[in-house]
Amino acid sequence: MGKRFTIVGVDPGTTVGIAQIDLDGRLIDLFSSKEFSINDIIERIRSYGYPVIIATDVTSVPQTVEKIAASLDAKLYLPRGVITLREKNEIAKDYPVHNAHERDSLSAAIKAHQQYHAKFENIDARLREMNMQRYSEEVKSLVLKDYSVSKAIDALSKVDEPAHMEVKERPASSSAPSEHGAEVAILKNRLKNQRSYINELESALKQAREDTERINLKLKSARDKTLVDAKRSEVIRQKTSVIRKLQQELATLRGELGRMVRENKELKDMRSLQMREEIIVTKVLDQFSKSEIAALDERFGIRKDDIIYVRDSSGGGASTALALCERRIKALITDTEMSHTSQEQLTACGIAIFSTNEVPVKGVDEYAFVDRETFDRAYEGWARRQRESQRLKSSAWLEGLIKDYRYERKKEDTYDTSRK
Repeated sequence: MGKRFTIVGVDPGTTVGIAQIDLDGRLIDLFSSKEFSINDIIERIRSYGYPVIIATDVTSVPQTVEKIAASLDAKLYLPRGVITLREKNEIAKDYPVHNAHERDSLSAAIKAHQQYHAKFENIDARLREMNMQRYSEEVKSLVLKDYSVSKAIDALSKVDEPAHMEVKERPASSSAPSEHGAEVAILKNRLKNQRSYINELESALKQAREDTERINLKLKSARDKTLVDAKRSEVIRQKTSVIRKLQQELATLRGELGRMVRENKELKDMRSLQMREEIIVTKVLDQFSKSEIAALDERFGIRKDDIIYVRDSSGGGASTALALCERRIKALITDTEMSHTSQEQLTACGIAIFSTNEVPVKGVDEYAFVDRETFDRAYEGWARRQRESQRLKSSAWLEGLIKDYRYERKKEDTYDTSRK
């Protein structure tokens, strides 16, 4: 028997939880492990079947889960509302759950199955009527990829032998993409969208030129008629105004087209550098504020050891800095001067602070990029200075302790002498 189609719940983090069930809701795999990479997660998922849904138990998709779903070409499921602890415990009570990570991943998988249970039963009912029950999992997998039930059944009914329907495993050489590769995949998708937008702009530009030519012909005709009827002068003025407006739109479109071409070239260059691991992708904060930090975290997820680029760090204070401390980022790069209290708080949390003069930043909208070698060199220097500062503080503390001890001993000696 071939591998099954599966629904997979993933709880990412330092300890990863993975729960896999079949399309009938039966448990296939329940597992948790520390220091489990994206590659490890994908390899384990593939070893049990062909995932059609990757599910999470939170309403805002974690970046790791999003990468896994994209890598496996699976539908991403997020619950419609927060799954309460009581509901998770109720779901997990009949399963061999060992910890909270397994419980959360299992809750995600079960909730995803519940979401599609009625649709799956519908599909099975139709297949029974057509005596095509053997295609149940294949039809469900196609429906999850936005096929209609009718089209999925029609496509599968043309297969001569049932054995042909068994999904081929991916070649062994097709290894799961790395975390680094997943970031490249995001850039590839953005490049694809921008190329599509360029095509739209070129089409609009062509249409604008045709409109201009048509208006010019009409204007010529209108000018000829003004020699006979002066009242047509108002029409000419209007046509001239239209031409000027179209010329302005053409200039704007040309400028936008040029910008997109330059940005595409930058993305290609950055992709080439990233494939050679010569750059680091950072996340971008427009302003140094708690609301901006929360928005960035919700959209992309702020993870441990992330590098954050702040375009404007002039606002915020110790409480804003603490919001980044709680997320345990590695470093912060900024264009502007940061408040003294913010710097003290970040330094106390072991977060490095660099200016763009120290670590230059190149950015494309929500992503920014820094040269890996430049960053590593700056970070090593910062770490060395921190160690030296700590050593001096420890030395000063020890000297003060010795000084206090000697002072107390001297007082005791003086007291003893006076008694004698």
